[in-house]
Amino acid sequence: MFKKIFSGLSVLLLAACTTPTHMSDSDAKFEATRSGGSGLLVGSVVENFLTQPHGLYVLFFNENTGKREAALSTYDRGLMSQPNDILEAHRVGKYFALEIPAGKYSIKEWGYRFFEGQSTPKEVYPTYNVESGKATYVGRIHADALPMLMRVEGDSKKSDLVEIKNKYNLNGIDIIDGCSSLGLEWWQHTDTDLENRIVKSYLEKYPSATCQ
Repeated sequence: MFKKIFSGLSVLLLAACTTPTHMSDSDAKFEATRSGGSGLLVGSVVENFLTQPHGLYVLFFNENTGKREAALSTYDRGLMSQPNDILEAHRVGKYFALEIPAGKYSIKEWGYRFFEGQSTPKEVYPTYNVESGKATYVGRIHADALPMLMRVEGDSKKSDLVEIKNKYNLNGIDIIDGCSSLGLEWWQHTDTDLENRIVKSYLEKYPSATCQ
């Protein structure tokens, strides 16, 4: 247990050293986006759990520089963290906006603050295009701690955008659909056991998501 906790804390401390962009506060003005110098990634990030949250984190990398540009987390008690918007018996999450320079960004890593290990490598990663002065909806980033799987779903767009617009002032900022087909399939964690009957049942019950 201590090894798992230490490992998770090490990941977060390393992330802090590279000062990635974090989720915007609800009162953000988005001046860099409104002036045309930057754009937004918007969506929701949620984790399902059995007994308690494990602190899902998701990292976005700049495709041109290869550097980590932005970070999301459902953890709500640490430095620079924010309260969760979604608080249910077995699920927590947030509606987010990330203001970053225009360009292409990929989710290349996800994991849990309180579990050792991280996502397994992929040949291609879900990638999103950020346009100057606009917001790109990436979808609902959904991880489940029981099977240790994550995917980016596009079928929550309508409800997500209602909540995102309630949380943030996006007046005058066009929102485009950036759903990536590369994010719809379940993405494994190094602790995912595909031979486990629970995992097999989960994959059968919840096949790949859609962009609709």
